[in-house]
Amino acid sequence: MDVGLIKGTPSRARLLRGLCLVLLACLAHAGRAVEIPLTTYDQAAGLESLAITRMYQDAQGVMWAGTEKGLYRFDGIGFTPEGADGGFQVSEVVGIDGDERGRLWVASRTGLQVGVEGRFHTVLAQGQAVLLDRGQTLAPLPHDRLLLVAGHRLWLLAQDAQGGWRLTPRFDPARLRARPELDQVRAVARLGEDAWFGCGTRLCRLHGDLLEQFGPAQHVPADHWLGFLRTRDGTLWVRGTRSIRVWPAGGKGFVDRDLPYGKGEVAAAGLRLVEDGAGRVLTSTELGVARWDGRRWELFEAAAGLPPVGVSDLLVDRDGSIWLGTYGRGMLHWNGYGLVENWGSAQGLGSPLVWSIARDAAGAVWVTHDHGGDVIGAAGANARRWPVRIAPPYQTRVVLPAADGTVWLALFDGRVLHYRPASGRTETVATLPYFIRAAYFDRAGVLWIMGMGGLYRIDPGARTAVREAPAIIPTGICSDMAEDRDGQLWLACNTGLFRRRDGQWRRMREAPRASVGGYEHVAVRADGGLWLSRMQPGLLRARVEGEEVVLDAADDPLLAQTRFYFLRYDRAGRLWAGGGSGVDVFDGARWVRLSARDGLVWDETDYNAFLADRDGSLWVGTTNGISHVLDPDRLLAPRALRPLLLVARYDGSALAGGSRRPTGAGALQLQLGALGNSAGHPLHFRYRLSGIDADWVQTRLRELRYASLPPGRYRFELEVLDDNRRTLSPPLAFDFTLTPPWWRTPWAYAGAGLLLLAALAGLWRWRHRQLLRRAQRLEQVVVTRTAELEREKRELERVQAQLYHQATHDGLTGLLNRPAALKALQEAIDGQASDSGLALALLDLDHFKAVNDRHGHPAGDAVLCSVAQWLRRHFPPDTLLGRYGGEELLLAIRADSPQAAAACLQQAVDGLAAATHAWQGLELGITCSMGMAWLAPGARRSVEALVETADRRLYQAKQGGRARLVVDPD
Repeated sequence: MDVGLIKGTPSRARLLRGLCLVLLACLAHAGRAVEIPLTTYDQAAGLESLAITRMYQDAQGVMWAGTEKGLYRFDGIGFTPEGADGGFQVSEVVGIDGDERGRLWVASRTGLQVGVEGRFHTVLAQGQAVLLDRGQTLAPLPHDRLLLVAGHRLWLLAQDAQGGWRLTPRFDPARLRARPELDQVRAVARLGEDAWFGCGTRLCRLHGDLLEQFGPAQHVPADHWLGFLRTRDGTLWVRGTRSIRVWPAGGKGFVDRDLPYGKGEVAAAGLRLVEDGAGRVLTSTELGVARWDGRRWELFEAAAGLPPVGVSDLLVDRDGSIWLGTYGRGMLHWNGYGLVENWGSAQGLGSPLVWSIARDAAGAVWVTHDHGGDVIGAAGANARRWPVRIAPPYQTRVVLPAADGTVWLALFDGRVLHYRPASGRTETVATLPYFIRAAYFDRAGVLWIMGMGGLYRIDPGARTAVREAPAIIPTGICSDMAEDRDGQLWLACNTGLFRRRDGQWRRMREAPRASVGGYEHVAVRADGGLWLSRMQPGLLRARVEGEEVVLDAADDPLLAQTRFYFLRYDRAGRLWAGGGSGVDVFDGARWVRLSARDGLVWDETDYNAFLADRDGSLWVGTTNGISHVLDPDRLLAPRALRPLLLVARYDGSALAGGSRRPTGAGALQLQLGALGNSAGHPLHFRYRLSGIDADWVQTRLRELRYASLPPGRYRFELEVLDDNRRTLSPPLAFDFTLTPPWWRTPWAYAGAGLLLLAALAGLWRWRHRQLLRRAQRLEQVVVTRTAELEREKRELERVQAQLYHQATHDGLTGLLNRPAALKALQEAIDGQASDSGLALALLDLDHFKAVNDRHGHPAGDAVLCSVAQWLRRHFPPDTLLGRYGGEELLLAIRADSPQAAAACLQQAVDGLAAATHAWQGLELGITCSMGMAWLAPGARRSVEALVETADRRLYQAKQGGRARLVVDPD
């Protein structure tokens, strides 16, 4: 309907116009209701400026972000700024693109710069810097040429025979006079053989020297055209500040694709159009993103989790991931794009704390939570309040649709309800005397209720619950049940593991010993064995032998640290183990951890909140909503991680692979990265340098330094460990040779040998004469010389003591340096007594960089020294104190218990938070984060294991908000 042609009174026209807009808005939101899971990259990830101007992924796969403060490179974990050491002139970036030779072109406020083999060079044309307009103003052409938009005109930049650059207007003065709109160019793109650009308020196409314009007569409205895209099916998309037009492949002209409800009216210098892996086109709206699914626009804005600041740029990387640049909120990565849909409060959930998920016979998904429950329709629209009417309290732990179309509900307070959709009636079947934790329908249609009082049974057709096998199953907490292929039921209780076979319950014996605290969850494997979890971290694999189960802890470090909330199999036979750090999935050969970085709405899952749906998709309930995993196979597929050596420098200059360099006094500096880790999953690097590292070294650091390398041939090898996927990337090898200085060459040695022989001959003759004279003076100087030797001996001892102190202590703080501290820690472990334990803590000064940035490095040094002095004053003299690196300190104390050690260390955290540190009349304050590892009395652990544990807890302390102590639960 053309609103402009509506006749009648103005009020009627306005009413009909409003109805049309509402209808368009409804159509725009007619897709699935989702909450976008995002990874935010901000200052903590290395972006000093959060205003993103342009994004680009180069031919190598490296992601680049242009900001108002310069250019940043993503290394798979965070962002690193490009600066003068790489040749880049830092200023606001206004455009980025790459050419067919793999060079990176960056337009900034200081001029056009080109990156070649890791170093940037300023482009000078006729001796002048090339200043481009902001937006999509770079269009690389074949044969070292580029189309540029500068001063609202179109220019051609080409390289001459001498390697210099020459900038010429694309249109001569006569053509500009004939077509004034060519003096108002705002953006340009090369699509195939054509160059498309906005000219005035028209759209222009340049084929060779043939210019064609599109305006209202060609169904292209007057607009400022800023974005261009040719999709894989050949469709041309163009975007203006108000309008979107497409020319379908094989079509005869442009058709309307305007965003509804005025969402396409955006004031910007550049408006990106991108195509995702499914062929859908995305573009920015006034405060979010719109996606064309082939029939309508889907809108994703604040209700979907996007920050309400506007999207400045969009990018689809090689992995199919979606990146969003924002105005002031940094870069956002759309986790699990196309593979996971999420529901939260904005999508209609009555509570984010989800307890149970089930699909009824009509295809609707039922969700229960602390406020009752909701229903998500079969089409996947927003959740709506369920039709069940119950009296408070509303906490509903389980929903179980029955085969007859009715729905059973188990409430936490002990009520068991039966809802009949046909009549809308809800009947209270039973009220148990204890809280309910779980419920289960077996194959025979028996409903089993588990809770604080053991196990209860509701037979088909029965209207009451009966306590099951009270003589076998004691009163206690029963929380999960599973049925094997033979129809045997397995029950997990805190009083033990029980099996029902041939109608009889029996408690299983456990080997090698019974599990303290019983079990919380159970799942039956295809081979008849079991997976079991307890209220403590860890997962158990059980083998059934008659009336006995043989237990074995799952050998996986992530599982050993995880408390699990459900164990369930999907329809492909994979085990899904939901815990407090995401979901670990086992396909029979390997474990994979899924987290919010993979698209889950939250990492903390909830009790038994899991549904393996009929179509193979999965629903996971968390404490912050529901995640619907649409394609588990693709989500669990291995990530193609590749190690990346971003920077290699020796003696202050770039080092290329295979190069030969003379040995210098400087160090080898390496900067590490990884490709294929767009969401920033946790990674480790493994590396070794031949001749230096005896074995592989594992680290999370992204920068390495080797000092004082001797001459020789070297090979640096690098691998990436994907923590969650438990996979190791293929290795990267980097070879180089350090040649000896001239005075260590064979010719230099030969010449030196001849000179030495001549010198020895002359020396012998001179020495012979001197010995005769010296023999006469020896007796006179014996006494004097003896005294001198005594003084020299004392001085040597003093110097040796001083050198030993310098070798073992940090020159700034006076604490033990890292090697000495680790050696002392090893001695403390070796001398571990049987009546006291050892607590190791890693302490990191929070926001220490801010002190350096605000007051200068001398102030930071003063604060670090003051903190070291404070620790000496407040800890016993036998406390092991050392500087572990940078602003990170190491403490080791003996204590009777981990609680006593944690209390002592917490006092230090609190005391340092309250302390001030004087510098040039200022009283500076700083907090610290601390991670503690505990070595029990008589226990033995390696220094590396103890430090790694403390480091993990320190990382959790910083992630948890800093200024706190996190203690290892073991």
